[in-house]
Amino acid sequence: MAFHLTCDVVDEDHWSLQEYRTWIESNEMLLREITNQTVPYKEISVSVDIRCDKNGSVSLPWPARAKHLWKMSVSNCILFDFLKEYNTTHYVQDSLKVLELVNVTMHNDNQEFIHVMKWRRYFPRMQFVDMSHNRIKYFSSLAENGLSNDTVGVLDLRHNNITTITPDDLQTLRIHSSSVYVDIRNNPLHCDCKLSAFVNFSKNASNELLRRYGYLSSMACATPEQYRNIIVSSLENNFCEATEFILVKGPVIALSVCVVIVIVVTGLVIKYRKELVILAFTRLHIRLPCRRIVKGEDKLYDAFIAYSEDDGQWVFGTLLPRLEMPAENGGPGFKLCIHHRDFPVGGCIVDNINAKVDESNHTVLILTNNFLRSYWCKFEFKAAFNQSIMEKKRHLIIILKEELDKRLIDADMRRCLQTFTYAKAEDKLFWDKLIFALSDRKVNLNLARIRELNNNADMVGIAVEADREMDRVNGIEQQNLAGAIIAHPEGIIIDGIWNI
Repeated sequence: MAFHLTCDVVDEDHWSLQEYRTWIESNEMLLREITNQTVPYKEISVSVDIRCDKNGSVSLPWPARAKHLWKMSVSNCILFDFLKEYNTTHYVQDSLKVLELVNVTMHNDNQEFIHVMKWRRYFPRMQFVDMSHNRIKYFSSLAENGLSNDTVGVLDLRHNNITTITPDDLQTLRIHSSSVYVDIRNNPLHCDCKLSAFVNFSKNASNELLRRYGYLSSMACATPEQYRNIIVSSLENNFCEATEFILVKGPVIALSVCVVIVIVVTGLVIKYRKELVILAFTRLHIRLPCRRIVKGEDKLYDAFIAYSEDDGQWVFGTLLPRLEMPAENGGPGFKLCIHHRDFPVGGCIVDNINAKVDESNHTVLILTNNFLRSYWCKFEFKAAFNQSIMEKKRHLIIILKEELDKRLIDADMRRCLQTFTYAKAEDKLFWDKLIFALSDRKVNLNLARIRELNNNADMVGIAVEADREMDRVNGIEQQNLAGAIIAHPEGIIIDGIWNI
């Protein structure tokens, strides 16, 4: 007489084999009544089916001995105490014939677990072990048992992670073929050189082991992709060489592509290194260490703008608004000197030009044909050129606004155009290059905040407050700033550059 017990273990509940043992002990009389004593009590058999949900767990000490228990099925559970009773003396007869563990997580650190898997030696009455749908990679030790028996047990290893079958695996099947039948179908075989022995074995139809394990000759490759779903026995003898070539070719191609990318990127960085430094400063607010910085400058103006009267519309309508836009409005906030606006009234033009060029960190030439025709523009150029020689630095910044008439270019101007790098107004990076060129003074100050203080205090108070504000803005102690703040009718000028 057979009885079937089902138990659902939900959430974090726990079921123990001891619960079954307690139940069977307390229900012996009931079982006798149900069988009506028509069946010998010793022939009563019970199967237990445990199904877990979420974090349900089961205590199942091997070998799961209990009265009349012939089958134990556990699925989706966390398994504890597997070897708890392994070396314990049992007085209950071993009647377990089927142990089914499906999708279980087994907690066990004992190295003797591998000996338990020699199930035909230690549990000769057990005929079927289902270990399918797990992550088993090797089966030699699982099939090993060392004893013969009148019956043949079945070890189900389908749907695991066995990727190769070695000569040792074939030898294991051969040695234990009289006591256990191993089913390794539906495993993801990887057809590379490690599988060569098995490929040759599968082609030998007269092999006695192959006749016993007929399914071996119909197993198919899962990887690599070019052999996917191809029957192993149909592979050519040179398949290994082709596979090795592909395995080597893939990394070589990947490495080659990486090398090419590195070379191309390095070449682009070298070719466009100046542009990258400029964009890092103007777009990403990063001052690279290779940037040349002018030290010790205390000029009133960031730049003196030299231009022809005929180009005044572009200067006043485009250039000045872009460069003089205050920092609080997102602009660079440069202080520029324009002869129409900043020359003292009544002064000598020659003296004014020389003085303003000297008071400016740079002179920006708006170079056009009108500029080359103008006497005073040429004089401004000469003054700026002499200033560059005296200061021994790149004082001149040349903006080429149009194609020049070569007949109008004198020797000094031609020498400058050949020596200095100039910016073309139609260049996509024109404004980045111009802002970058004008921002080469050392001290990094928040000009917008300083100018805001200028509107709220007298000149002496501003100087003191500006020092304190710079400490807060930069986060470090500013040294040697005495004399860096210069009084001016329009405000105060700080010896520094504008940081985008």
